[in-house]
Amino acid sequence: MDTVSRIVPKDKIDFVIAIVGGGITGLAAAYELTIRKVPFQLFEASPRLGGIIRTEQVDGLTIEAGPDSILAQKPAAVELCEALGLGPRLITSTPPRTAFVLNNGRLSPLPSPSVLGIPTTWRGLVHYDLLSPGARARLALERIVPRGRVEDESVGAFFRRRFGAETVHTIAEPLLGGIHAGDINALSMRSLFPRFVEAEVRVTSLRDGESGRTIAGCAFLDINAAQLARVRRLIEAAESPPERPAAVDIGPLREAVGEVDNPGWRSIFRRS
Repeated sequence: MDTVSRIVPKDKIDFVIAIVGGGITGLAAAYELTIRKVPFQLFEASPRLGGIIRTEQVDGLTIEAGPDSILAQKPAAVELCEALGLGPRLITSTPPRTAFVLNNGRLSPLPSPSVLGIPTTWRGLVHYDLLSPGARARLALERIVPRGRVEDESVGAFFRRRFGAETVHTIAEPLLGGIHAGDINALSMRSLFPRFVEAEVRVTSLRDGESGRTIAGCAFLDINAAQLARVRRLIEAAESPPERPAAVDIGPLREAVGEVDNPGWRSIFRRS
């Protein structure tokens, strides 16, 4: 769907779209169809909406059991938050913004500064304990790696070609595969990280400090108080006119679905 501004006339609709799954993707699709005034019916197998997004309160602390932020360089995610009235609640991560990768039972910090786990300074590369000395030496040769010759390639193939084979399972898989909950050898580099693909044509090395800062831009954004707020707004927007989205308690939705021992695919809500 190219834009939320296009509205399909009701007199030209003779079908109902089925949305399978009430995770963030299914709810976003329901929201888009609501904006376009296209009838749909959403089905969810579990007794709750939101998919892997789950926010819990434990001893006064807000804990994200799933994704805890969005990539700021993804304008569609930011625009969706703003359309749902969550723009003023977007916040940046708190310094020192250190990220870790669990490797062989030990937490290894990602270097700072870095871009998608790749250090942008020589000092960061030398002390990058997550990689073996041989892998660091290979990464140091990144500036002489030829540019890609294919229109698109997987995230795994891009990292393997550009940064070395070891970076695929130590950096790309846990960091980028985890962010997108997918197989890095099947995820499109051009679709997910177009700025990297475009930068490879313009610069000698993606690791250069200035180039890395230009490519990365601002890193992560979160929603103040909880990611679940985005799920709640999407639920309401799909159930009611989208002109004035507001917070909604999803408890009644859970009751409507029912807490069953063996949940099957059920119609959660529909809009016609």
